Amino acid sequence: AEYDTTDRVPPYLSVLGGVLLIGLVAALLASGWLQRVVTQPMESMANAARQIVDKHDYSFRAVKSTGDEIGVVVDAFNKMLDEVESRSRALEASEKLYRAIGESINYGVWICDAEGQNVYASDSLLRLTGVTADEVSQFGWTRFLHPDDVDATVAAWKECVRTGNAWYREHRMLGVDGKYHAILAQGVPIRDDAGVVQRWAGINLDISRLENTERALVGADRGKDGIHA
Repeated sequence: AEYDTTDRVPPYLSVLGGVLLIGLVAALLASGWLQRVVTQPMESMANAARQIVDKHDYSFRAVKSTGDEIGVVVDAFNKMLDEVESRSRALEASEKLYRAIGESINYGVWICDAEGQNVYASDSLLRLTGVTADEVSQFGWTRFLHPDDVDATVAAWKECVRTGNAWYREHRMLGVDGKYHAILAQGVPIRDDAGVVQRWAGINLDISRLENTERALVGADRGKDGIHA
């Protein structure tokens, strides 16, 4: 027997079209849900990270749009940024404090890397020598030592860096007044939790006036001895 399927095709096509339409609507709804629940929070975190990297501003935060697991991730991300921002501000305040202390000392503060190369010199040090930070960076400061002190001072500093011992030495450095100033240099290594030296930090004190005063007192005492002789 032959069956005429012509009348059955339109209903089948209608059913198929309905299924496809429902699937399309479901896909659109799922896409919108994924966009709102997953994609938008991820993009928000990525944008916040880019802003922080570009502007060095840790005040940016990701926008939380859901209260599910993705929302928990966003909260954790923002909490991490809160901690980083807090530590960054504390570090800035600490740096300002140490910088102020360095400027209040007559000759100032210096910082060197683990290899002993200068990476920071306070403004008070630069004012006394009349040079720039670039000129004293790395081992540039050795060019301003008294010629008779260069070899011994550099050798002692390299040995100190090698051994990790505290730095304590007197030497002479050329000042902006064209005279050599007696300097008492003291420094200590800064180590990480494993005991490895990361940096060196220290101070240079201008003791030339103190030495001049001592010499004057010695001269005065000798003068008194000559009078009473």
